[in-house]
Amino acid sequence: MEDKRLVLVGATGSIGRQTLEVLDRWVSKSFAIRLVGMSAFQSDEFPKLVARYRPEGVFFSRPIDLPKETIRFSSNEEMVRALNPDIAVIASGGGATLATTIASLESARRVCLANKESLVLGGSFVMSKADQEGCELIPVDSEHSGLFQLLMGEDQSTIDHVVLTASGGALRDWKASDLEKARPKDVLAHPNWKMGPKITVDSATMFNKGLEMIEAHHLFGLSPDQIQVMLCPSSYVHSMIQFCDGVVKMHAGTPDMHVPIAFSLSYPDRVGHEDCIGVGIPEQSIPLAPVDQMRFPALVLAKHVLQAPVCRAVQYNAFNEIAVGWFLEERISFPQIYTIVEKAMQKEPVVALDSVEAIVDYHEQLKQKELKHIWNT
Repeated sequence: MEDKRLVLVGATGSIGRQTLEVLDRWVSKSFAIRLVGMSAFQSDEFPKLVARYRPEGVFFSRPIDLPKETIRFSSNEEMVRALNPDIAVIASGGGATLATTIASLESARRVCLANKESLVLGGSFVMSKADQEGCELIPVDSEHSGLFQLLMGEDQSTIDHVVLTASGGALRDWKASDLEKARPKDVLAHPNWKMGPKITVDSATMFNKGLEMIEAHHLFGLSPDQIQVMLCPSSYVHSMIQFCDGVVKMHAGTPDMHVPIAFSLSYPDRVGHEDCIGVGIPEQSIPLAPVDQMRFPALVLAKHVLQAPVCRAVQYNAFNEIAVGWFLEERISFPQIYTIVEKAMQKEPVVALDSVEAIVDYHEQLKQKELKHIWNT
């Protein structure tokens, strides 16, 4: 069998590194995937990865010494189009990656999508492009990977509702009155998952779950009323579907991102993951609980966003990126993250966004806005 060609966008982030670990494990199994392209924005680790994997092409934001046979491209989009891979893994964050996702859908046979912003900002464009190009779009987020697998062999029209689970983040057991005291080191100590700083903060505010609600809406054609969120402190249950006959299907397993990454690459097959074999169902892993929406108002705001023009989703994402950055720099308190997003969105008018380019430009414009007047109120 001829090796499948893979391009990895965002090789040095959390998902990118774990994707490389999956590929490394598969080498001993002679799994037929070959890394032909990789990219990163800013990382001292990237040159070492290029020297190790020796891809056909790379994109990097600063000068770099390359192996003689490796081509340097001027953008992720140029790299994906030139290398024409079988599989593109979109592991980088940020709204600008939407353009890379679109280019990958045009160039690859399968896109394994871990970039939330692509669907939050441009969901209708992404889904339309995937359909137009006949490209497989496989979600990598554990919750959406779970829903994708639960729907295999099912008639989607029989869905009553779905449940996305949330761990509650590192502050889930804190009293609401103590949240003002939380510092970045407290929020970044996630009890279940190893993730990047931004998404770990989003887990504690549940902005992450709000973004996932918007993703699920686009990926699976769900209405806002069909998307629910429940707490699963163990993160063992990833998602559930209740069908029209009352039957509930649950996707559960060890909270390890290597598993959904591997499934997105090997689908429809499964490849054994040694760390998860024989684990069984841990005690106290299944209990679920409703979410206190007063404690996590980001979910309520996400419901409103789902029923609003696309510009509201862009605002939701952009202002959250700003606020999380300020929190990580210890310029604002943890509760102010939500306050800033809500007040900033209230001040923004509805604008028409009729193209991917317009969405990306608008997102970047919002991120450059001066919000200190909101921060100080």
